[in-house]
Amino acid sequence: MQSFLNKVSKETLAKYSDVSQLTFILPSKRAGLFLKTEIKILLRKTSILPKILSIEDFIQVLSGLNQIDSITLIFEFYKIYIELTPPDEQDNFEIFSKWATLLLQDFNEIDSNLFDAKKLLDYIKESRRLENWNLEENQTSLTLKYLGFFNHIETYYSKLQKHLLNKNSGYQGMLYQKALENTRQYIKNSNVEQFIFVGFNALNIAEEKIIHEFLFQKKAEIFWDNDTFYSENNIQADIYFEQYKNKWTYFKTHKFQWKADNINTTKNVQIHGVTKNISQIKKASNILEKLAKENKIENTAVILGNEKLLPVLLNSLPKEIQHANITMGYELQNMSITVFCLIIYLNSTFINKTLRRRIRITIKIF
Repeated sequence: MQSFLNKVSKETLAKYSDVSQLTFILPSKRAGLFLKTEIKILLRKTSILPKILSIEDFIQVLSGLNQIDSITLIFEFYKIYIELTPPDEQDNFEIFSKWATLLLQDFNEIDSNLFDAKKLLDYIKESRRLENWNLEENQTSLTLKYLGFFNHIETYYSKLQKHLLNKNSGYQGMLYQKALENTRQYIKNSNVEQFIFVGFNALNIAEEKIIHEFLFQKKAEIFWDNDTFYSENNIQADIYFEQYKNKWTYFKTHKFQWKADNINTTKNVQIHGVTKNISQIKKASNILEKLAKENKIENTAVILGNEKLLPVLLNSLPKEIQHANITMGYELQNMSITVFCLIIYLNSTFINKTLRRRIRITIKIF
């Protein structure tokens, strides 16, 4: 079966003589690594590889802002929170970090989908007032604090944005907004021959507008990883594909590329019955050893149902496998450094209270 990225590579190499003048944008950096491999295999002459970016990196380039990491963002937000919140209403950092993470996610969604933040946040504030409406004049201090929090949200939002912009940085939603503002000027000034968008599905509104602008200005092509299985089984993914196909003016004059039929092809599935986690890892190791000896290991993926088994698997890899590409997340609480910090914290009578508190906060954030 021909892979999607192999098909994309063949299509673009056949159409463009100089691939160094192309820029590919994909949903993730990992997909970019596999695309780069496909292009290198198919190239028949010495050439400079095209630029390959994840959508996040591309948006950062478009916006001209630096994306702030989530931990730094929490601390920057806390500065704004302390500045704007009356002292008698302030939460300590530990309590703040719990709800602030969720609020920042909401801010990100608001900006990524280009909602009018003031109207939306005002609506939320008034809806909370109605939910807690009481004919009695004396409301509890807890209710008043709850309503007071929603009165401050719009101020937090606008002040945080100004604060981050002054540092030439922003969270992801801010970058999307700024990228959309800069898109036309970027296209006008760009010396890239063509941008190739590959493998997207559920786009946020900012991504939709940015990509469609590139297509409309004839500076881009787009390849969708669609399959008939999605439409046959009424899967959500197909709804997005159909929406773009019918809504975007670009597809009134261009073909929708592509809709394949790969999922329904015959598969070779083998089931091995083993008990307990360690037995599963041992079996996986035996299979990997066999594949390595048969030189079939390069296109092999091991998918674990339990992330905690990752260290055990890595220690069980056969000697034939010298390198492994790991993409699975691994919780900090499962790492030895966390145990080390906890030991220090639990036995920290020799250090001051401030350091104890910082260690505790760091552990909680992660």
